[in-house]
Amino acid sequence: MTIRARLLIILIVTALMPLALTSLSHQVSIWLARGKLAEHTRQALDTNARQTLQEQLQGHVEIIQREMQLTRALLQRQAREIELALCAAPLHQADEEIQSSSFGFDPECSVPSALVHPFFRDANDPNTAALGIDYQRQGYSLMSSQASEAEVTSMQKRLASMTRVYSDIYRQAPKGTLWLSTRLDNGLLTRYPAGGTFAPIRGRRPRPLPGNQDARTSPKRRPMHAPKRGPMVDFATGQVVVVVPEPIRSPQGPVIGMTSMARTIPEIFDNMSLPERWGDDMERMIVQVDPNAPSGERAKILLHSRLDRAASERRRRIVPENLRSSDDALYEAMIEDIMAGQAGVQRMQFRQQSCLWAYQPVAATGVAALLVVPYTHVTKLAETMERTLIRESLFWLQLTTVVLVLATVYAIVLAVRRARAFTDPIETLVSASRRLAHGDYEARVQINSGDELEHLGNVFNDIGPKLREHGNMKLSLDLARAVQQNLLPGRMPVLHNLEVTGRCLYCDETGGDYYDFIDLSEEKPGRVGIVLGDVSGHGIDAALLMASIRGVTHAEARYYADRPAQMLTRANGQVSQDTEDDRFVTLFYGLLEDQTRSCIWASAGHEPALWFHCKDQGIEELPSTGMPLGVAEDADFKQLGPIHMEPGDVLIIGTDGIWEARNSQGEFYGQARFTDVVKENHHLNAEDLASCLMNHVTGFIGPASRIDDITMVLIKAK
Repeated sequence: MTIRARLLIILIVTALMPLALTSLSHQVSIWLARGKLAEHTRQALDTNARQTLQEQLQGHVEIIQREMQLTRALLQRQAREIELALCAAPLHQADEEIQSSSFGFDPECSVPSALVHPFFRDANDPNTAALGIDYQRQGYSLMSSQASEAEVTSMQKRLASMTRVYSDIYRQAPKGTLWLSTRLDNGLLTRYPAGGTFAPIRGRRPRPLPGNQDARTSPKRRPMHAPKRGPMVDFATGQVVVVVPEPIRSPQGPVIGMTSMARTIPEIFDNMSLPERWGDDMERMIVQVDPNAPSGERAKILLHSRLDRAASERRRRIVPENLRSSDDALYEAMIEDIMAGQAGVQRMQFRQQSCLWAYQPVAATGVAALLVVPYTHVTKLAETMERTLIRESLFWLQLTTVVLVLATVYAIVLAVRRARAFTDPIETLVSASRRLAHGDYEARVQINSGDELEHLGNVFNDIGPKLREHGNMKLSLDLARAVQQNLLPGRMPVLHNLEVTGRCLYCDETGGDYYDFIDLSEEKPGRVGIVLGDVSGHGIDAALLMASIRGVTHAEARYYADRPAQMLTRANGQVSQDTEDDRFVTLFYGLLEDQTRSCIWASAGHEPALWFHCKDQGIEELPSTGMPLGVAEDADFKQLGPIHMEPGDVLIIGTDGIWEARNSQGEFYGQARFTDVVKENHHLNAEDLASCLMNHVTGFIGPASRIDDITMVLIKAK
């Protein structure tokens, strides 16, 4: 991947990452806030709904109980008035008094139009009663023929005075009251207000009674059944009603009849009003608990706000419906609360829908008012809020996406321009570098960016001339190296009793070590001069000094063919004249005699030579005999020897680069390792032993840099 591509990616990521992270954090925060807010709202709405349901239901139950007390009090008054009317005076006196009242007609008995039941109103005039309803009279009907006509007529006349009582009670009765009815054991049935229709007894026709206009005009209508407790269908209006009875007693105590009040069911639940946001599909009912019923069917619905005309079309009494729920545990807990007279709210299933059930016991044991509200209505506000938040977050997500796209396009354009501005100078440098690598030292770049790239271009422009100088220097060093290599002996001396070889490994292109073999056979057959020197320092000046030493030794060796010490004195004078005070040379100079395997030597501060005795495997050092060359012009040198080598003996003259060689851990090679290798491999010939020693030293150094030249001369006696 090119640097331009990498830079483009870096710039794009740098530009877009903060925006992307900001957008992501924004979306995550909205998502978390939306969930928490919706959940908290649901909990708050749930708590509020439970509290509201209980408060509404408690208030409604109080109203129902007050209405029940009012109904009971009115019915008791109604029964007492009927009892008084039936036994107030002798029959003949009552007959004379009642005849003047036209059988229960009372012109002063009128009901305000606001109290007229909706089912009695004329569709064309809401203030006018329909169905022939007359609030100024009672209606009469005979339900059986057990009593004589005279007895029935007498009772009818006695009850005619009840019209005014009925009218007064009707005004005080709870909302939704339809009929005030009275039935005596002799079959006489009265109903206020007059009008409507009466159901005939099965198998016989009703007998018209004097003063009963409805019976005369509708002779085929059957008398109404006796009042019964609980919901039933009103024959006249077709509505489901609740009939509350009260017994009528004779002065002696036995029950001689029953008076009742019929009320339509919807008005009973009018006070159970709930917030409009909960909708209009809530269930309102009165339930009764039967502790002996099977589990799951212990509660029955006595009254229901949604009872409709379906029951009236069947013309039969309403049968209580079982109240069920699939949440058995919660259902049983509600039943136990109702039996204990405790109110509460439970969330459980009703007709395959999760609902809140609020229940409040009424005065009667095991009877309770119940409100069932779908839970979705309760949490509708939370759902609406969550949907709104989703829409808002979607909007912001879309807006963020648009911003990201625009930012991406802008970042790409900016990144391309900035990358080009950054990489064009680099490409210029790369192109010029290729030219420079192919030897064009005139390669130059022109960069005016005013930053580090311009400075880099100026540095590059300086490299060409310096590389030219370096190249020239390298050529000089290569030439010097070649010259120095040519100064080393090209071939080893060939002797009958001795094997002679040498090795030299420079640490730089040129070095300061030097070894040589000087043929002195003209002075004496089998004589060879051995020279090994080490110039302090490295580089060209050391190599030149080494070349100067070589010239001196080759020039003077024949004059001092058997006097090594005088040879060193002559060389010391030359070196002292040609070098500065900081330069010196250590030099070993020896004379080998092939026939006698002997050696005499003189050493100018050089490392001791090592003489390995094959016979006893010992090592003997040949000491130095004077100070290094160039230190003092009048230095004195001594000659030592001769030594005589036995077959298998090895004589090694080396420079300090061998002992002071170091590995990557900084450890010195040392003389002990060197002598161990000699002892282990002394059986090899001179060439192989020298190679083995050099390989061991370089192997010890390993990847570390060589800090000094490594040179040795090895002589082995045959």
